[in-house]
Amino acid sequence: LFSLNVSGQAAAPYSEDFDAGSIPAGWSVACDGGGSGFVFSGNPGYYASTSSGNTAAAGTFAWIDFSSNDVGCWMQMVDIDVSSLTSTLLTFDLFSDIGTYSTSPNFLDVEAYDGSAWILVATFYQFTTGWDIQFVDCSGYDVGGILTLRFRAESSGLSTDYYNDIL
Repeated sequence: LFSLNVSGQAAAPYSEDFDAGSIPAGWSVACDGGGSGFVFSGNPGYYASTSSGNTAAAGTFAWIDFSSNDVGCWMQMVDIDVSSLTSTLLTFDLFSDIGTYSTSPNFLDVEAYDGSAWILVATFYQFTTGWDIQFVDCSGYDVGGILTLRFRAESSGLSTDYYNDIL
């Protein structure tokens, strides 16, 4: 799903490139409503396949396969210490390219924890042409200098949502 850089963490800046083929240390994944959720190995289907439109090697990105009942699936990052920063910018590479298939985009949300609930920081409801870098200003979303972020993916609701695996 991404190669990402966040300005902050126990050692600023924090970067994760997902090259281990498994969930990074300190990260967590789950689906509140069912499904397989985010995975870190294997090969997505359709145009997101590494033998089709996706130019990244398998095992070097996180992704979610919308071929099953994925509902409320999220991937939470390690907490980031941003107390020494005046602004915080999240950057990540997004692949949401369906090639010649036809469907609507699935949703990718960036959420921050405010100490009692998850709040929406940004929504990505779009197709990309291959891998596309995204920027999210996370300034002011920390609690006491600690920034807690997660990525949440949701289906478009269409029966053809499986054409749009999000990487």
